[in-house]
Amino acid sequence: MTWTAAEREEARAMHAAGKTIYAIAKTLGKSKSGVRYALFGSVRPERPPLPRKRPCLCCGQPFNSTGPQHRLCNACRLAARDASPYAP
Repeated sequence: MTWTAAEREEARAMHAAGKTIYAIAKTLGKSKSGVRYALFGSVRPERPPLPRKRPCLCCGQPFNSTGPQHRLCNACRLAARDASPYAP
């Protein structure tokens, strides 16, 4: 099912007004994946990861982690960067 320019504009206006993908699809009589594609193209928009308190794997102190790849606090990360694994 193809989209007209007016349908795309209406979908964009509804999305800007805070409507969900489901609500837009129901109103326009389109599929949710069709609405998502009309709004964003072939990929979903990137969302920044939410900060989360995690314990540091080195010292155990809680810190604000930006994701599962961020597991050392700043102090331990800086200390590890300054230490060489080849140092005697």
